[in-house]
Order: sequence, then structure tokens, then C-alpha cells
Amino acid sequence: MGVCAMQTFGLPLFRFAIVALLWAGISPAADSAGAMFGVSPSRRGVWPSKPLKRLTGVHWKFETTNWIHSSPVVADGVVYFGGTDSYVYALDAATGKIEWRFKTGHWIEGGPAVADGTVFVGSLDGNLYALDAVTGKEQWRFRTGGYIASSPVVVADVVYFGSADGNLYAVDAAKGTLRWRFTTGDMIRSSPAWVDGVIYVGSYDRHLYALKASDGSEVWRFRTLLPVEAGPAVARGKVYFGAQDHFLYALDAATGKKQWRFETRNWIQTSPAIAEGLVVFGSRDGHLYALDSETGKEAWSVRESRKINASPCIAGNVVYYGGSEGALRAVELKTGDILWTFKTAAWLNSTPAVVDGVVYFGATDRFFYALH
Repeated sequence: MGVCAMQTFGLPLFRFAIVALLWAGISPAADSAGAMFGVSPSRRGVWPSKPLKRLTGVHWKFETTNWIHSSPVVADGVVYFGGTDSYVYALDAATGKIEWRFKTGHWIEGGPAVADGTVFVGSLDGNLYALDAVTGKEQWRFRTGGYIASSPVVVADVVYFGSADGNLYAVDAAKGTLRWRFTTGDMIRSSPAWVDGVIYVGSYDRHLYALKASDGSEVWRFRTLLPVEAGPAVARGKVYFGAQDHFLYALDAATGKKQWRFETRNWIQTSPAIAEGLVVFGSRDGHLYALDSETGKEAWSVRESRKINASPCIAGNVVYYGGSEGALRAVELKTGDILWTFKTAAWLNSTPAVVDGVVYFGATDRFFYALH
């Protein structure tokens, strides 16, 4: 169990390295790190950064006008995120000074992705936007038939994302034109993962799908007992994901055959982070779990007083996560022992980004934080 809180802090640069081998056994071409939710196309949530093991305090914080659910990304010294005030923000990662902001037509819940000087972000207004990363100027927008809470993944010249209209879209990153779409039986809030030319995504129709990235044709589908809201993560030939049926599943990535499943006591709305043979995820039952990636056996868990909706991330040997009680925590990856806790005034849905030992995240107290 994770115990022994070391330090607690109350409420009151950085270039993002393109790293080609986040985990042993994965080829650089298959999984180079980029500025997107889950860090890389496989969504394993491992930042190529030194960890922040000892918290000094707030490096800076930036106030928006409403809650922040969006998970940030950092690219070329700029941190990008969206807010429920409908804005996309670009802040200087070193100082917190605003570079620009762009107004969409509704809340932004998903995290942006940055590739080739362009920020891609979906809005609950049903559009995926492509913005110039330096100026914030709109390059194009792609309209869907439902709101977009899915965080896009960008590979080569294609952007993949889901919509509440039930479709998984592949859109040309330069032109904003449709390459293909795949229709499921219900809305998609899940953020897709990409590995070796295959897209993995969950749907509220109670399936996880594997699709060919080239044309959207179905490779396999796996049925769950209740909707799949969380995005999957892929590592070492397995797909890991949680569902509203309380289970964390591990499937064979090639065939979709179930390898194992682990039962919690409530929904799983978080995407797992995977490193050092452990799968780490949070549940609405108020626990952060670490499971053996091969067997599904519990290695450790940390008990929170309320549900965990924000996906964890990993840097070095430290796991970072936030919960509904408004605390961001850092715990040892191998043991679950709590290293430090930072308390905000409201709950956390934002998954942290960790770059050069600084932890970036947003909260529903309207502030965006950089901790060091």
C-alpha cells in the first residue's frame, strides 16, 4: 500500500525532446515520443524526463476563467491545454506567460496534440481544430456530428480521433480533409492509440476496436460488459484498457484475445500508464492500482478518499496522478509509497505533463500549475 506522505504543500525551459525509445523492446519508428496525451502514439504515459521526487513548490500558476479538464502537452518550450471557458491556451513553459489563446465554440475536455508546428485539438462544439503552434492562427477545422472529448493522436501526416457521433476519424493533418472514418454503435470519448499501423479505440457500444490505420478496416473487436470510455495503452504486444464494467483488461494486440482482467469496485475512466512491468491506473473506487503487466496480479494500491478520474503518468521511477479530493500526488513506481502531495482548491481531471523535472497540470479551481 502507498503510505508515508513525505511532504504536503497547500494552495497558496523547456524544450520537449523527441525521444525514440521510451521502453525497451519498442522500435523508434513504432513509438517515438511526441507532444500528445499519453506522451506517445501508444499512450503509455511515460515522459522522457527526470522526475520531480522532492517538491519545492509552485514554479508559477496561470488563472483561466473556468475549470480545466484538458491534459496539457509541452512542445518547444510552450505548454498547450484547453479549458471549459472554450479557449485553447499556449503558455511559456518557463514563466507561465501567455503566448496566445484561441476561442472555440464550446468546452475543451480532451488534450491537444502538437506535430510539425501545428496544434490539433477537439472541442465540444464538434470541431477538430488545427492551429499554428506559434501564433494560434486557425489553419483549418473539421466538423463532426457530435462533440469531441477524445484526445487526438498524430502519426506521420494523419490525425486520428473519436467523436460523440460514434465515428473514429482519420483526417489529413495538412489539409483537414477526411481520409476515412469507422462507425461504431455509440459515441466515442476514448482517445485512440496507434502502434505498428493499427489504431485501438474504445466505444460506448461496449467494444474495444482494432482498426488498420491505413484505411480504417476492422482487424478485431472485443466486447466488454459496459461502455469503454477510457483510452487504451499498448505495450509489448498487449492492449490495456479499463471499462465502466469495473474491469481493467489486457488483450493480445494482434488477435484481441483476452489475456487477463482485474476487477475494481467502480468504473475505470482513466487510461493506464505502463513502465517497468507495471500497469498503473486509477478507478472511481478511490484507488490507484499497479498491476503486473504479464499476470494482472496487484503489486500495490494507494487509497484515496474519493474517485480518481485523471489518468496517471510516469517520469523516471515516479507516478503522478490527481483525484477528486483536489490533491496531486507523486508516488514511487515500484512501491506506491507517497513522496509528496500538492493540494489545490478543487478536484483534478487533468493528467500531468512532466518535462525537465517540472510538473504541469490544470485543476477545476481555474488555475493551471507548474510545480518544481
